[in-house]
Amino acid sequence: MSGYDYNGWRTALTGAVDDLLRGFEARFGYPPGEPTLGGPVGPEELAAAEGAVPVVLLEFHRHVGEVALPDAYNGFFIHSLGLMLTGLSDPYSPKRAPALTDSDLVVFGSDGGGTLFALGVEGAPVYLLPVGAIEDGVYLGEGRELFPSFTAFLDWLLTAVRGAAAGDFEKAVYPL
Repeated sequence: MSGYDYNGWRTALTGAVDDLLRGFEARFGYPPGEPTLGGPVGPEELAAAEGAVPVVLLEFHRHVGEVALPDAYNGFFIHSLGLMLTGLSDPYSPKRAPALTDSDLVVFGSDGGGTLFALGVEGAPVYLLPVGAIEDGVYLGEGRELFPSFTAFLDWLLTAVRGAAAGDFEKAVYPL
């Protein structure tokens, strides 16, 4: 069990998304897409993912489920457990990035521009995998470590969505 307040994060993100959507069409000239902040995942789905995905992702999905924020900048997405499990057997989804880490990877999310977010099977750090070649599940692009932990990623994501709501586009820039 993590000490992270996933329910508090969910509540704060819901407020940030509400702020983003308020007046969205008037600001951008088109209607917003439908955001998703999924509910907790059931015990059967959690059990099916046990041992296949890092424990921190199981803990997250016990509280939140998938996240789809198509109108926060390019978009930010935290995949469902089902999509993560599908990716583990998809040769076009990275499971290794030998230039980056010796750890096996689990892709847990993406942005709307094709960049993937992945965790080592140990549960940390979070890796940023920009669009790049993938051969037989091996990522050959120029990825990098983005955050030391999944919860640091969640904190940044909340800050990015709040920034989108306020029109502060610098908040969504990936840290160096």
